[in-house]
Amino acid sequence: MTSKYPGIEVFDEPAEWDGIKAQAALDVRLSANPDIKGIYMHAGGVYLDPTLRVLRDHDKLVPPTNPRHVVIVSNDGIPPELDAIRRGDIDATVSQPADDYAEYGLYWAAQALAKRNPDLGPHRPRHHRGQTTQRLRRPDPGSTGHRGQRRRPRPVGNNS
Repeated sequence: MTSKYPGIEVFDEPAEWDGIKAQAALDVRLSANPDIKGIYMHAGGVYLDPTLRVLRDHDKLVPPTNPRHVVIVSNDGIPPELDAIRRGDIDATVSQPADDYAEYGLYWAAQALAKRNPDLGPHRPRHHRGQTTQRLRRPDPGSTGHRGQRRRPRPVGNNS
């Protein structure tokens, strides 16, 4: 990042999945660096509201046409983030295939409990375009992803 974009400084604000810590850290960072142009949130569910509060307090929650606008990208693709995009509060979110992660995790947990060794699948791009990820190959070829591909039927019931 530094070699490709030497004029961009990246700040890391570890908040330990705590919205109050995130809010305090961002408030201090914006006070010391009022020219910040972008924020990437690792978890919109935890950090969205505190981030918006700080930006409002610093008069930076403004439309993209305003020079004070801070570009905000989040990482969950959850309904509150989508609502914030519709309101113009944030600029983008990245939808994670959490349902697939859960499915893979449960499948491989069951394999571990059955004392079966996982078979590593090929290196190939998956949901994260442009980044090669390694995934475990499942013996069921009918369940390949969440983007319109075939899936194993899910149980029907009270799944809220």
